[in-house]
Amino acid sequence: MTTPYRPSNGTEGEIFMAQWCDRCTINLNYRGDPDNEEPCQIMGDTMIYNVDDPQYPKEWILSPDSGQPRCTAYRDVWEKGEPVEPLDPNAVIRPLL
Repeated sequence: MTTPYRPSNGTEGEIFMAQWCDRCTINLNYRGDPDNEEPCQIMGDTMIYNVDDPQYPKEWILSPDSGQPRCTAYRDVWEKGEPVEPLDPNAVIRPLL
């Protein structure tokens, strides 16, 4: 069973949406793409429903592998074919020399 994810505050929500929603093909209308008339319903529903409500989106979860939040509906606007996850900023930190 997966654990639903809900940001604990507005800042955490903004960080999550910048990492996932801002680069997702489902969310093109949110960014002003005139070719896409349908905004992402997931973002709105996470703000309307409580996390324990049956209508809270099932796509925002804590990954069972890493425990990190993710959106299972995410499709990268820059990738073709298989979906990829956004770059994890923590994974690219180089050791200080």
